[in-house]
Amino acid sequence: MLRYRFDQVEIDVRNLKLTVGSEIRQIEPRTFRLLVFLIENPGRALSKDEIMAAVWPDAVVSDNSLARAVTQIRKALDDDPKAPRYIETVPTVGYRFIGDCKEELAPARVRSYRWAAIAGAALAIGRAAGGWLLYVCRTHALTAKTRLCWRISPTRQATRFSMTRSSRDWRCSWANRRC
Repeated sequence: MLRYRFDQVEIDVRNLKLTVGSEIRQIEPRTFRLLVFLIENPGRALSKDEIMAAVWPDAVVSDNSLARAVTQIRKALDDDPKAPRYIETVPTVGYRFIGDCKEELAPARVRSYRWAAIAGAALAIGRAAGGWLLYVCRTHALTAKTRLCWRISPTRQATRFSMTRSSRDWRCSWANRRC
C-alpha cells in the first residue's frame, strides 16, 4: 500500500483517500488520479497534453476539464492559485507540483489465519472419516449379506444400523426402508 504525505495532507493511493489534518476530503476518482500523477512528478512542469494522456487516456477532454480538476484539488488541499503551496500553474504549458512530499509504504494489516487453519483441518478430518466409512460400507456390501453402517443425524449423533441384502436391494434395519 502506497501513501504520500506532505504538511497535514495524507494520500492513500490504494483506497483513493485524501485526508487533510484529520478530515477526509472527497474528490472524484479522475481528479484523484491527477493529484497522484502530479505528486509522482514533483518539481517538473507537466504539459496539459501529457497530463491528459496520463489521467484521461481513453477519452478526449478539453482544457476546461483539466482546469476544473485542478480547481477541485486546490480546493481540497486549501491551496491558493495566486500564492500556491502545492500546485503551481505554468503559463501556456501546464502544471507543476511544488510541495515537499514523502512517499511511504503503509503498514500492512496483520490477519489471523488461525481460525481458517482450524476449520480447514476439521474439514479435512471429516472428509477423511466420511471417505473411510463409505469405503468400509461399500467393501462389506460386495462381500457380505449383512453390513453394519453408521448414520450421522442432523444433531451430530452417530447411529449404528445394519443393512441386509434382500433379493434386489438393501434394507436398513433401523428404518425398514431402502437406502
